[in-house]
Amino acid sequence: MPRLSVVCTETEVRVTTNDIPHYTFIPLTPNALVENNVTHIFPRFPEVAAEPSRINDGFPQLGSAGVTNTGLSMNAASEGPTPDPYGDPVANALLDACGGHTGRDYHNHTIAEKCFIPSGLVAEPWNNPDPDPSQPSPVLGYALDGFPIYGNRGCADEDCSRIIEFQSSWENNSAMAGTLGCQDNSVCNNAAVCDDGRDRNNAGNDCHVCAPAVVDGLRTTACIPTEYAFDTNEWVEKDGEAYLDECNGRVQPDGSYGYHITPTFPYWAGCFRGTATHLRGGGGGGGGGGGGPP
Repeated sequence: MPRLSVVCTETEVRVTTNDIPHYTFIPLTPNALVENNVTHIFPRFPEVAAEPSRINDGFPQLGSAGVTNTGLSMNAASEGPTPDPYGDPVANALLDACGGHTGRDYHNHTIAEKCFIPSGLVAEPWNNPDPDPSQPSPVLGYALDGFPIYGNRGCADEDCSRIIEFQSSWENNSAMAGTLGCQDNSVCNNAAVCDDGRDRNNAGNDCHVCAPAVVDGLRTTACIPTEYAFDTNEWVEKDGEAYLDECNGRVQPDGSYGYHITPTFPYWAGCFRGTATHLRGGGGGGGGGGGGPP
């Protein structure tokens, strides 16, 4: 059964949870659902830092980087698939309909809004209708720097005269992949069914690996990339109010900062705009148990 408590001090918010989802657990990895008692601590009044903390530059790429509004750990856009770590959890197709799965604990890599709004507090929220696109998304969680995580939509101005559907400005860079010896046109190009051919990088290691996956809601075998997610994606600044900054967030109409969920990499946070803290107690939830993916 899920357990959640929130305590606010003058300077901090402490969210203590057991990382058990409120919805029906669907096993998609070899790892069992177990309680993981952990406390997420983040600033009550976050401030934008002089420079962002990049997830692939000094801050741990694996383990919790935030918490949902129901108390589930939020991990960044990298995980630990076999044979190499730091792959893209969405591309590896092992997330449930709410955006999570089990490693050493249950954690999310993205957030399906319908699972974390009041109407989603049911056993099977994925069967609910999609949220109203004419309304802004609510707060769905908090990053460990204290800034909120919103869904995919937001107000264009303080009067909310228009709704913006946000997009990530990160792009997969095939040239970066090429420096690792992995090309987009590989013989094992992330197809739903694995080809017999192998695509190897300059070191002779597979660029893709056949692994269990979920495709169109069905468990199958898929060809998934093994490149490091933050090594083969880069932020490209784009014009237009729909495009988010390097951290996958924006300054909101009221002047505050917030992250947004997007359907493409990095899914919720490309870096931390504030000063991120760490967990106390429990595990990091990054690596897969029993040889399986996390």
